[in-house]
Formats: sequence, structure tokens, C-alpha cells
Amino acid sequence: MRLSVAFALSCFALSSVGASEHADAAIARKQTDIAAQPLGAALEKLARDRDLQLVYATDEVGSVRTGGAAGNLSVSDALAQLLQGTGLTYRFLDEHTVTVQASAFAQSTQTSVPPRAIVRPADVAEAPLANHSSAGAVSGADTSNESTPSGGGLEEVIVTAQKKAERLQDVPIPMTVVGGSELAETNQFRLQDYSSQVPGLSVTSTDAGGSPMLGIRGIAPAPFGNPTVGVMLDGIPLGSEIAFGGGYITPELDPSDLQRIEILRGPQGTLYGAASMGGLLKYETVDPSLVQFGGRAELGVAGVRNGTQPGYDASGAVNVPVSNTLGVRASGFARWEPGYIDNVQTGARGVNDTQIAGGHLSALWQPVNAFSLKLSGLFENNKQSGEPYVTIGPGMGDLQQAFMPNAGRLARKFEAYSAIATAKLGSLDLTSVTGYNINDQLTPLDNTFNVGPLVSLAFPTSNAFETDVVKSNKFTQELRMAAPLGAHLQWLVGGYFTHEATHSYTKYTATRPDSVPLGTFGILGSEIRFTEWAAFTDLTYRLTERFDIQLGARSSRMSQTLAQVDSGLYASIIDGVPSPAIYPRVAATERASTYLLTPRLKITPDIMLYARFASGFRPGGTNVGLIPDGAPRDFKPDKTQNYEAGVKADVLDHKLSFEGALYRIDWKDIQVFLNLPGTAFGYYSNGSEAKAQGMELSANARPLRGLRTSAWVTWNESVLTRDMPRDSLSYGVSGDRLPFSSRFSANASVDYVTTVARATASLGATLSYIGERLGAFMPTPQRQIYPAYAKADFRASLGLGSWTWNLYVNNGFDRRGIVGGGLGSYFPDALDVIQPRTIGSSFALNF
Repeated sequence: MRLSVAFALSCFALSSVGASEHADAAIARKQTDIAAQPLGAALEKLARDRDLQLVYATDEVGSVRTGGAAGNLSVSDALAQLLQGTGLTYRFLDEHTVTVQASAFAQSTQTSVPPRAIVRPADVAEAPLANHSSAGAVSGADTSNESTPSGGGLEEVIVTAQKKAERLQDVPIPMTVVGGSELAETNQFRLQDYSSQVPGLSVTSTDAGGSPMLGIRGIAPAPFGNPTVGVMLDGIPLGSEIAFGGGYITPELDPSDLQRIEILRGPQGTLYGAASMGGLLKYETVDPSLVQFGGRAELGVAGVRNGTQPGYDASGAVNVPVSNTLGVRASGFARWEPGYIDNVQTGARGVNDTQIAGGHLSALWQPVNAFSLKLSGLFENNKQSGEPYVTIGPGMGDLQQAFMPNAGRLARKFEAYSAIATAKLGSLDLTSVTGYNINDQLTPLDNTFNVGPLVSLAFPTSNAFETDVVKSNKFTQELRMAAPLGAHLQWLVGGYFTHEATHSYTKYTATRPDSVPLGTFGILGSEIRFTEWAAFTDLTYRLTERFDIQLGARSSRMSQTLAQVDSGLYASIIDGVPSPAIYPRVAATERASTYLLTPRLKITPDIMLYARFASGFRPGGTNVGLIPDGAPRDFKPDKTQNYEAGVKADVLDHKLSFEGALYRIDWKDIQVFLNLPGTAFGYYSNGSEAKAQGMELSANARPLRGLRTSAWVTWNESVLTRDMPRDSLSYGVSGDRLPFSSRFSANASVDYVTTVARATASLGATLSYIGERLGAFMPTPQRQIYPAYAKADFRASLGLGSWTWNLYVNNGFDRRGIVGGGLGSYFPDALDVIQPRTIGSSFALNF
């Protein structure tokens, strides 16, 4: 095993202190406060604080985490706390030099970890600048738990994209990391708020409840289609794999409870399975600490243009080390987001206000170094007073809509529970990840545009109100094992199971324009069940110290059943059968396989070239309702195949990092909605093909002390390569652009941090540009156009001791960027726009 020695050098501001003081370094006490984090970063902080030089083998520290150290401690006490449960020990070489190495027990059970060089800072004055990410990460990402290179350079970011902890710089996947602390400081709570800062990500609200439909690199679902981007919370898949099961769930997490968000671009089917054919969002929360009591409290207020009154947000978290083997962390948040859209039909102002409250409780139990168990529970309650859309048409002004009263009064309860157990048996690392989440949603909406003509066949009105109730629950279980096979081969193997059950209810009501009901037009009820079994494996073979090859494969078997009952006039008029229409249960079984091949060459420890061949898929499904003769009972999975070459580099003494990728994704057997000729019935099937090809470049730099900058640019050409089927309700020919993808997008960010007296002050700005996009395919060549837009955000902060004051201006120039709605959506005469200019401030206390 090659050892790469890392030196942690202290600042020399205390160089005038006599050598006699060093002689007492082991026993001299000092107030110490080091949070739970990767061990390398913790050792670096201790070296700065105590004027020490630490020497250790980086492949022994590797991805080891520490529970932290807190109290009035000597160096010996601090090291003992930091190394507790890690299998490592320490030894003084002289009065100011300490080595960290594996204990005898750890050396006998240690698995091989790829070594990495870490260069430590030589000037402690740079410590306040530790909120910046490496190449591919959004500026301001929370990297306080990561290690920091020398000379005030860029910090290392630790991620778990490949189901193991490793440097972002070493991961052969194009990805972005967003830090939770920055989102909290700038009041960017929703994915829609910061999506423009993530390369290749599109967030389009086109379903009835305004939930975000996600696309990455142009691989996005059609409205009401199965998701193409997976969403996970601490390794637990969220939401449904299928649209009819209530897909499109993204949690409204308190950002201060988030460690980071990892956004993986391109198919991730081998390690993450179904619904990740375009990419993946991974939310990672803060782990409880076993040694440090602490917490955070924050209060904020914000005003939005055209808002009726200011909004507020409040959050708090506390960590309690119950014992040296058990830690508990609890957090809660509440916020009221003022509405800014006026309803001209009812005269009400700010109808789209939102109230959100939630809590998160987690516990970490580690009785021995070789075993840990983390239990977690999350609850969120979301209430929305009206539709978040602006109506387009004659007589409509800025930020106005014309929906019936009570439309869009969304009520959603979301719960997520997890149990994550890890164990080490000799050289084997075993992991069990168990999850259960519940989504309960009520959405009343004005559906006059779509259902009104049908209602008018039976009632003296064309006004129609729709009420949707969806309740779904999802259980997941993953078991995996990682182990070395000899000196050059790392092996990961696992199994996965999920079961979903969804009950949905839709009621159509004929109403007067003021929402007073005139009668029930129809009721549609359905029950959907989805089950998946999968096995996956991943092998990494290291041919040399600099070159390795990763191979992966996954095989999945999926089954779905659907039962539906239509009643009322809907059954007799639309289905053409007596009410109630009880349709036989429809079942479908599908299989899908994915693969991964990634050769990786490290020119230096901080310069990497890679190629990536990967595939992904999303489940098919069953056709609902009355299925006429000649229509298939089910439709099959569609698949993506990704071909990519990339580079990641960290140069100029860690003051500049950059990342680049060239890619092509082939999308086959696209799921489309067809019309059966000569009938009024439609069904889902597979047809057409597409490609997404492009380039991504990003860079982060720290050219001057206190100044950090980042920028990225993407070019993407996502088009059909085969015409849509002739009977498709979506017209498209080869060469037509895919929905919601922009050819060109860019982002630039700059932050300056300085110390004034004992306070730390910062100023920053981010400018995002999103190119023109087209809406969903329509029955005719006409499609909705979403014009290009630019968005500017500004921020400032002042920190003194444990207090921090933040000021922010989001969408500073008050642009009306359109991100959804229009033709091809649920509301063809309404659009979803980004939030108008918002000015806010918050105070936070860390203790």
C-alpha cells in the first residue's frame, strides 16, 4: 500500500511563543469546538488551533468520519475524542509534531482505501472563507465539513454519489453540490428558487398541484408522464416511480438541516435503478453528533413584489449527545410565503400564499466502531391558498389570474422514515437502508378549460371544478456489501426491493362561475400497486496507481396492477357504459437491465480524465380505464444510453479548479400517448427516439485573498431522431427540440469575504441565464415558447461570534422568467413564472 504523507501546518502568528510552551502542548487546555465531519478536516482545524504539525498516511484517514471534539481540552484529550471509534491512534514525535496511525486492531481489519494527497493551510486567517465548493459545485456550497487545501485555496467536497464517501474531485460523474447553509442564508427554500444555478437542470411546474417535474440534460417527462429524474433523501427514494402513483415529490426541507444536495447528471440506472434515466437529486441531512452539544436558531422576514404583506421563516435545530454511543438531533421549521398573484375574478389579492411547517428527528447509535444505526423521521405539512399561475389573455395584467374561487387550495402532508445500519465484518462493509414514505395530497382546481365542454353536455354551464385526492405509500429496502477482492479489485454487490400502493380519487363538479356546485359530473377512483426487485453489482479494478476501470450492471423486475371505477355521468357520456363502470384489474410485468463502464486516469492526484458509458430506464405501466380492442394493455420501459468524456482538475496550488464534459445520450422507446383511430380513446405506448448531446464547462477560482468566483456554461442540443408515431397526440418530427430544454445556459457567481475588527463580512452576487425553451409536444406543430431570461441574486452577511446577519435580494431586476404552463400543460391559458423580486433578512445564532 503506497502511503501519501499529509502535513497539517499551523499558522505562524504565534511563532514568538517560547519553546517551553510547546513542551506542555500535550496537557495545556483550551476551549475546543470541532463538529462531526470528515476526520481529515477535523485534524486540520485542530492543527491550526493548537499550532501543531500533524503527520499521517492519507489512505489510512481516507473517508473516515469523526464525531468531533468539544470542551476545555488538552491536545491529548482532543485527539482522543476525534479518533474515538475510528480505529486510529496518535503518538507525539516531539513537542509540536504528532502522528496519526491505525491501531493494531484497525490494521488487522482495514479495507483498502484509495490514497489521496491533502495539503493543509498555512494561514489561519483564511478559515472564515470556508464556504466554497470545488469544480462542478455551486458557489457557496456548504463545505464546512470538508478539508481545506493550502494557501487559502478551494475546499474539498466529500460526496456519496457512488454509495461511498469520496472527494468530488475523484468521482467520475458530472455533478453539482449545493450547500444547505447558503440556501438558508438567501431564503432559497424551494428547488425552483435555485434550479437556475445548476447546470442542465430544468424544473417545470406543469401538474395540477404545481409540483416540479424535473429534467436533466434535456431528458424530461411529458406532462403526466413517468418521472425521468430520481429523488432521494439520505439514500431513501422518495415519491413514486410512476406518474399515476403520485410521482414528482421533492421535499420542502429546512435548508439549515441539510448538509448538501448532490445533483448527478446523466443516467444513474446501475446504482440507483428506475426513474434515474436523466439523473438524480440526493438530499443529505446533517448527522447527529455523539460528542458535541449544539444547535442553531434562525428568524427571517421577507417581502415580495406585489405581496400583500411580509413573509416570515423560523427554524431551529439542537444536537444532544445522550451518551458516548448515542446522539440525537431534532429540528423544526415554519414559514409563510406571501402570495403575489391577484385573482381578478374574485378580487382577492396574493392568492398563492403558502404555509409550510415541518420537523426532522434523527438518532445515531454507535455502540462499537464496527456498527452504527441511524434512525430518522421527517414530517412536512404544506398548505397553498391558490394556483401559482398567471393567466394570459386580453385584459389580464402583470401577476394576475382568473380562476374560480377556492381553486388551487393545495393541502399536502408528507412523511419519510428511514433506518440505516452499517457494520464491518473483517474486510466486509455491510449496509442496510430501509425507508418508508407517505404522501397525502388534496388539490381542488379550476378545470373549466379541459372538462368544461364535457360538463356542458349535461349541465347548463361550462364551468367545471376538479378535486383530486391522492394518498400513496412506498416501502424500500436495500442491502449491499462492499469488499476488496485482492489488492487491486473493489467489489460492491446489493439487492433492492420496493413496493408502492396509491389510492386516487378525482371528482368533477359542474359549477357556477363563483364555484357554487350545480351537480356532480363524475367520480373516478383507482388503485395502483407497483413492485420492483433488483440486483446490482459494481467492480473497480485498479490496473495501476493512476488508472482504474469501473464495471457495473443492474437487473430489475417490475410488476404493476391497476384497478379503476368510473361513476356518474362521466361513465355514461365519456366511457359509453352504464354507471358505475368497474373495469377489470390490469396487470403488467416488465424487466430492465442497465450497465456502467468507466475508465479513469489520474494524471496527478488532482487532475483526472474519465470516460463514462452508462444507461438508465424508467418503468412502463398499464393503460387505464376502458381499453378498446387493438390497444395494448401496457407499455414498456424506455431507456437512455450515455456516452461521455470528461476532465476534472484542481491546479495552481488549489486556487483554480475546473471541470468539463462532452456527452451524447440516446433515448429509445419513448413513452407516448396515442389515439386509437376512429375512436375517442387514447392509450400509452412506446414510439419515437431522441438524442441529447452537448458540452458542460465549469470553474471555481480564488484569485485573491477573500475573493472567490465560479462560473459554468452549458450547450445542449436535445432533439427527436425519429418522428412521433402517426397516431400520437403529440406531433413531432425528427429534428424537433425536446420539451423544456434550452440550447444555451450559463451562471456566474462572485463572493468577497473580509474581516473587520472581530467580525466577518461578505458580499456576493449570482447571475443566471436560461435560454429559450419549448413546451410539451402538441397535437399540431404549435408549441408553447418559454423565452430566455436572466436572473440576478444579491447577498450580504455579517458574522460576529455565534451571530450571523444575512441580507438578500433575489431576482433583483424583477424578471418574469417563464418556467412552465401554457400549451400542453394542465392550464393552457396560464403560465408559471419565477418569483418576483424578493428582499429579505435573517438572524441566525449558532450555539
